[in-house]
Amino acid sequence: MLWLENYWEFLLKSLTVFITIAGILILITRQKHTTSDIPQIRMKHYNNMLKKMSEHLQHTLSTKTKKKLTRKQKNQHKSQPSIFILTFKGDLKASQTKILAEEISVLLTIANPKKDTILLKLESPGGTVPGYGLAAAQLSRIKSAGIKLIVSIDQMAASGGYMMACIADHILAAPFAIVGSIGVVLQIPNINRLLKRHAIDFEQLTAGEHKRTLTLCGHNTHEGRAKAQIQIEETHQLFKTFIKTHRPKVNIKQVSTGEYWHASTALGFNLLDEISTSDEWMFKHLNTHQIYMISTAHKPNLIEKLTTQFTG
Repeated sequence: MLWLENYWEFLLKSLTVFITIAGILILITRQKHTTSDIPQIRMKHYNNMLKKMSEHLQHTLSTKTKKKLTRKQKNQHKSQPSIFILTFKGDLKASQTKILAEEISVLLTIANPKKDTILLKLESPGGTVPGYGLAAAQLSRIKSAGIKLIVSIDQMAASGGYMMACIADHILAAPFAIVGSIGVVLQIPNINRLLKRHAIDFEQLTAGEHKRTLTLCGHNTHEGRAKAQIQIEETHQLFKTFIKTHRPKVNIKQVSTGEYWHASTALGFNLLDEISTSDEWMFKHLNTHQIYMISTAHKPNLIEKLTTQFTG
C-alpha cells in the first residue's frame, strides 16, 4: 500500500501549506484592522520616568513625609505648564518630515499656547532643499499656533538642519555641536568621456532651453554650467533671506559662506541663543513643568510582519 502512504503524506503536506497561508492572511488582516492608518504616537512622562529611577532614595523618608510629597506633586501636576519633546534625525531627504508633521498635528490639538512649550531635539547634516524646506514649514505651524518653540542641537544642525533650527524662538546647543553651513552645493559625476572611449552613444532629447543644464552621461557645456551656477546662487539667496527673516540679529554676509562652526563660536555670531545640552535644559525645568516625550512607533511592512511572526 505504498501509494496510500504517499497519498497521505501528500495530503498532510498540502494541509500544512494551506493552514500556513490561511494563518498569514488572518494575521495580515488583523494587523491591518488594528493599526489602520492612524499614526502610533506615544507619549512618555519624563518626570515620572526620573521619579521611578530615584524611588529607592525616597524609601528612607517617613510615611507622613511621603504622603505630603505625593500630595504636593499631584497639585503641581494640575497647575504646571507642559513641555512636549519632539525628536528629528535628518537624512539627505529629510525622510522623517512626515512623522514630524503627524506629531505636530497631534500636539496642536492638545498644547496650550498660553503656557506650553515644544522642544525639538534636532540632529541633521542637511540635505535636499525641498525636503528641508518642507520640514521647516512644518515647524512654522507651531509658531503660527502661538506655541513657543525651542530647538536643541546636541551634535549637528548644518545647512538644511540649521534652516529648520532658525524657525525656533530659542536655539540651544551643546558646546561642540556643529552649526551653520549656510550654503548650497550641486554636484554630479560625468562619464561622457568614458562612454566615448568605449564608442557608446548617449542620446538625450529636451524641450526647453534650460531643461537640462548638467548631465551624467552627456557633454556638459559652458552655457549649461553657467545656468546651473545661476540656479544655485538663487537658491542660496533664498536660504540667506530665510535665515535673516528668522534670525534678524545675524550678520548674514558673515555667516553665509558655507562654513560651519562649533556652538561655542556660533553663539558669538548669533546663530544660537544658549550653550546647553537638551538633557541639561530639560532637567532645569523638571520642577516647574510637566515634560512629555513624544515618539511615533515604526509601522512594519509586510516582510517585517512575517519575519517577526516566524522568528519571534
